[in-house]
Amino acid sequence: MNTTVANGSGPEQGFSILRLIAVVIILALLAVALSPLLVAWLYRPTPSTKAIETILTLDEAVRQYGEDHGGRKPETLLELIQPSELQYLEATKVPVDPWGREFVYRPPSSPEGDDYDIVCLGADVVPGGEGEDRDIRLSEIKHSQMS
Repeated sequence: MNTTVANGSGPEQGFSILRLIAVVIILALLAVALSPLLVAWLYRPTPSTKAIETILTLDEAVRQYGEDHGGRKPETLLELIQPSELQYLEATKVPVDPWGREFVYRPPSSPEGDDYDIVCLGADVVPGGEGEDRDIRLSEIKHSQMS
């Protein structure tokens, strides 16, 4: 005998509260399982952020090199990875920018000077630019940190 009433209401219509709770629990479990991936995707560093982090790491290595060499700064970034008892970078080669190219290092005008600069030319490898194509300079990073 069928208990469904002609107007569409009856015991077999719609969701029961038990089915609704089961669906909510399944959705909650999926959300918990996928949330680390979503958070990692949302907060992934941009290439510009990676370039800034690497430039600051190189700057710290250049300053440490200067302290260990009586104030004299390196002429090239390669000096930071030369085999010696002092290691300035935790790498066997000079780090590259997020696009796989070398950073431009402008040594100081005098051996003990602090007017050196480290530059990433951005995605387009052309001086200037906007967005991901813009140049990222150590001198500008230091200036923005002082402001």
